[in-house]
Amino acid sequence: MTAKGKFSVSLILIFILCSFSVPKKTKLNIVFIGDSITFGSGLSMPVSSAPPVHASSYLLQQARYRDVEFS
Repeated sequence: MTAKGKFSVSLILIFILCSFSVPKKTKLNIVFIGDSITFGSGLSMPVSSAPPVHASSYLLQQARYRDVEFS
C-alpha cells in the first residue's frame, strides 16, 4: 500500500472513531397533555413531584440531552 493510501485509510478511521466518541447533546421541549393526574392533583407538592417533573428529571440524567423544558 502506498503512503497516500495509508494516509487515506488512517484519516477515514479517525473520522469514524471521532463520530462515535462524543454524543451530540440536544435540547428537548415536551408538551404534556392530560388532566388533573398530569398536573399532579392530590400531591402535596405538585410543582416538584408531578409526573412531567419526574419525566423531565429522568431525561436530564441521560447523556443525550443538555436541556429539557416542559409545559
